[in-house]
Amino acid sequence: MKDHPASKIKIDANEPTYRQVTEQVRGLILSGDLPVGSRLPAVRDLANDIGTSVFSIQEALAPLAREGLIERIPWRGTFVLGNKIRLTSVGLYFGTLLSTGGAFFQALCTQLYQQLESRGIEVHLIMDNRHRSEQSKPFPKLVRAIQNNEIQAVIGAMLSSDHISWLPQLGVPTSMMTPKDHTQAVHFDFDDLCRQALQQLKKRGAHTVANLPGPLESTSSVNESFDKIARSLDLEPITPASIEDEQYLQGPRDEIGYHAFHRLWKQPRKPEGILIFPDNMVPGVCMAIKELQIDVPEELKIVIHRNKGVGLLCPIPVDSVVFNGEELARELIAKLDQQHAGESVTNVRIPMILRTGDY
Repeated sequence: MKDHPASKIKIDANEPTYRQVTEQVRGLILSGDLPVGSRLPAVRDLANDIGTSVFSIQEALAPLAREGLIERIPWRGTFVLGNKIRLTSVGLYFGTLLSTGGAFFQALCTQLYQQLESRGIEVHLIMDNRHRSEQSKPFPKLVRAIQNNEIQAVIGAMLSSDHISWLPQLGVPTSMMTPKDHTQAVHFDFDDLCRQALQQLKKRGAHTVANLPGPLESTSSVNESFDKIARSLDLEPITPASIEDEQYLQGPRDEIGYHAFHRLWKQPRKPEGILIFPDNMVPGVCMAIKELQIDVPEELKIVIHRNKGVGLLCPIPVDSVVFNGEELARELIAKLDQQHAGESVTNVRIPMILRTGDY
């Protein structure tokens, strides 16, 4: 069958044979040169025509079967099943060790696993353990997984600007959890977070408001929105004392919350309402409030950030703005599906859910 299109594949001795066969047969199917229903040469015949081993041909055809492009029927042969690649494997790339990300990112990872595996999609967890100074270049383990056809698409989380500079350039569908203004980005709507929190503080009777300073990578987007939206609602924002100690800002989040609130309460002017973000600062703030014997909500109105499905100890009366990690996971996966289908994508922002306290 040397006149068969697949038998005319050319092999470069400097590249792995199986990978070249996979890519070229895939190209023949997607271009229509191998139409749906057509039969490929027998594995042994194809190996002889190309000048390679039966094993290499079998290895080359395996990913095409996983992608839904071919069907291998025992004793009958290999047939072209379709001309659209099915998404069968996704890499979950975390820019640092997952254990450092707290309960939210662990819950997000679980959600992504469950939603992808429910569709029969294989999931590969890849955590970047390099020093921060090395992360401005693509992670070799992730690049190899793409080159070896182990993963067809990537979802990124716990990302810095360094990761975002190269992650969308890997040549596969990619979605990223980041507040950056990027077409492949999905994140929560921080303007909506601030608007709902400030509207609720105003409804509770607060006239002066503050946003506690937290770790910069988590709070910079909230900080940008808070003062602007407060003024638009005729509320007076009180700026907390800045925290210059970088080591302190990289410490445990509950400790950051504890010290940030103490610093705020030492200021001559104290706010009547505060927003606490992110959620893992809340226990430390609660401890500081109890120590200072502040009457909540009479003396201070509070709105906190929560993550749906993630436990949070908060023994004081508060209102909450809630992030839905399940919806975030759905949007991250949906963005992969759109790119996989050849559709254009845009930045996605997920709104908050306001949960009022019973007080």
